Amino acid sequence: MLRTLVAVFVLLGLLAGWGCAQTPGTEAAPPGEAQAGQLPDLSDQAVTGKAVADLADFICGCLNDGGTVPDWASVQTVNGRPRRVSAAEVFVLLARTVYLWNSSGELPATVPITPQDVNPPQLDAEDVPQGEFDPESGREINTEDFLGWCADTVYWVDRLHTIPTAVWLVDGERLSATEYLAGLAICVQYGYFEGDLLDYIFLPAYAPPQTWVKAFEAAAPEQVAEEEAAAEPAAGEEAAAAPAGLEEELAPEEEQQPQYPSPTLVLLPEPGKQVSGVVDMLAVYSGPPADYVVFGVDGRTKTITNAPPYTYRWDTSALAPGSHAFRARIYGEDDALLIDQVSAYTVVPPNPAPGGQAK
Repeated sequence: MLRTLVAVFVLLGLLAGWGCAQTPGTEAAPPGEAQAGQLPDLSDQAVTGKAVADLADFICGCLNDGGTVPDWASVQTVNGRPRRVSAAEVFVLLARTVYLWNSSGELPATVPITPQDVNPPQLDAEDVPQGEFDPESGREINTEDFLGWCADTVYWVDRLHTIPTAVWLVDGERLSATEYLAGLAICVQYGYFEGDLLDYIFLPAYAPPQTWVKAFEAAAPEQVAEEEAAAEPAAGEEAAAAPAGLEEELAPEEEQQPQYPSPTLVLLPEPGKQVSGVVDMLAVYSGPPADYVVFGVDGRTKTITNAPPYTYRWDTSALAPGSHAFRARIYGEDDALLIDQVSAYTVVPPNPAPGGQAK
């Protein structure tokens, strides 16, 4: 009997020691690995809203000191561990925080670090400023217009896992990915530490992270080489002359360009229809190749997409009943405007459910 009691006490002691070994924060198991039959630990894949505010403050400090975005930063995850995040991940963290903040009216408790494999933007030459940084020279961007892009940006990144190269504001002004990132950091910093936002965001010509610039510079020579190779005649062709009497026949054939039908656009639902609640707008386009489509409502740009089918989920619930203008602009090569179509739709309230409650 005594031996049995001793064995029981020893067993209880072992069980108690095993339970302590599994206490979170100890080295019993690698962070993020799940025990058999348990949910995985995702605490290193999310940060607190306060940590994002501190991150925004750090980015703003870098912008003020050197006029550029750092290649990486450190942020504290929910489990209290520091985590290194790239400039692209910083962009997504800030955009998602602003989007959640706008939706709920308060700083989110936690923000996920997702997607894990987000790609940096493909810069254009105009996105890499030349010369020294001048903090006094820049432009003012309407804050409300700027913030209206966050929902579409988060949707874009989650779907394509790539940061957009640029966005176009209501007045048609182009905002690069670097300027967008800087504006996000400024909004989060002011919103958290000052308690309010300014009507306008002042954006000097901030330089992108060096990792983005190096990727841009590495891609540029390859592109130039491909264009030069396509333009140069093959070996022996330069010395060869067309037989006499065939020059006039060959010249027109060489100058022929692809023939496309005139650009046309069909919107669904059809213009003039009544719409209510959330409406999935579809733009059916035919004609010369389109690079991207811009959708707007009542003079405000709502989204830009380059992925057909060209769609936009239009939430009419916040609009006043009556006629509203829906605008679709199709852009082709070199930002050539192919179609600019404004259509009228009549917004009506949703049908009330029994008891007077809206559906």
